[in-house]
Amino acid sequence: MKDALLELLFMHPRNLLAATSSLLVLIILCLAAVNLQPVSLNLVVSSFSCPLAAVIVLAVVAGLLSGVSASRLLPSQARQERQLAEWQAADAKLAASVQSDREKQLEAKIATLETALKQALGKRG
Repeated sequence: MKDALLELLFMHPRNLLAATSSLLVLIILCLAAVNLQPVSLNLVVSSFSCPLAAVIVLAVVAGLLSGVSASRLLPSQARQERQLAEWQAADAKLAASVQSDREKQLEAKIATLETALKQALGKRG
């Protein structure tokens, strides 16, 4: 079971990141739980007192939200690679289509020339 868990964590970087983040949040919440004494917060227009644990938890939540939103805004490497592969496939398809169209045009020109040659030879003979 231990080997399966380690394999699950280390085979997928996202799992390792999630486990590390969860452990960090757990440690910070334990730290907040033992710091319940009130602290004074001075804002621009007022000041108030609240438990230090609340300040710690709010800071963690703000950090998590900003980190998640930043990671969603920045394009991921996998998404960029997938987009590049789609564009390359579309380019290859377009190039094949253009080549096919050229071949069809040349075949039509050859057929026209053959018909003209047959007509010219028929008039001579």
